[in-house]
Amino acid sequence: MAHTFFKESPFKTLISFHKLIEALEEIAFTNIDYRANYAKALLQEIERFPVQTKQFFKTRQNLA
Repeated sequence: MAHTFFKESPFKTLISFHKLIEALEEIAFTNIDYRANYAKALLQEIERFPVQTKQFFKTRQNLA
């Protein structure tokens, strides 16, 4: 059986960062320590890039 693999993907990858940030915020308030701690650490990393974070939330508000 011959396998034919794409050299380039026929799909376009889109990442919804505002959804990711919302999910991390929800996880940060859970009672599961390891998940909450991991989410909080990721949110602290995101805070280093306030321009991008504000842009995502501004875009989300405009779409609502």
